[in-house]
Amino acid sequence: MEADAKQIAYHLKVDYPSFQPESDSSLSEINAIVYGLILQHVGERRLSVSHPEVRDDLRERGWASTQDSLRIMFDVHLLTADLVSISFLISHYGAGAAHQMYHTRTMNFLRRPVCPLSTDTIFRPDSLPVLSDYCYQELASQLSRIGMIPNERQGGWLSNGVSPKRENFRALVLTKEGATIFFDPYQVGPFAIGRMEVRVTRSVIEPLMVPGVRQIFSNVD
Repeated sequence: MEADAKQIAYHLKVDYPSFQPESDSSLSEINAIVYGLILQHVGERRLSVSHPEVRDDLRERGWASTQDSLRIMFDVHLLTADLVSISFLISHYGAGAAHQMYHTRTMNFLRRPVCPLSTDTIFRPDSLPVLSDYCYQELASQLSRIGMIPNERQGGWLSNGVSPKRENFRALVLTKEGATIFFDPYQVGPFAIGRMEVRVTRSVIEPLMVPGVRQIFSNVD
């Protein structure tokens, strides 16, 4: 727990990976990039609370206590001699809000040399329609299993959330089995559904990759 100079208190609980050994130059560089991401979110949360207008509004509404918070958790999905893939679940709560909000951030790296990977650099330009169709079928099946057969509104929500645009597949991690794509609340359904995910098999994902990444990923076992 921290407090600013005006004693507006807030919670920060942050977990992040630190890859070892630090003597490995690629892991040391990735650690620095990850730490930079964490500091960015921590700084933004501190700023949001310490901003004079926000602080005064909180105090007027009686929220001068431990109400504002930031929580970051992570999973390492792939760690090999050539690839690293990490996801972060970043949740934050603003005093007086109806509920906390959260979103997924992913980081994928080539290790030698260290290069960040994204949907732009992992996949061929013509891969998006294939990913879109695959994710639509998988998510529609998941929704049906929990009794939420997409109606006209939900169907549009789902269709828009998996339409063949790169930003819809930004939260992607590579795994030994293929890839996992995360869909945050409100992207493919209401908040109550929570975060959804689609696991894409290697047989589907590998042919969609650009040749250089595909060659490296094919050696993952």
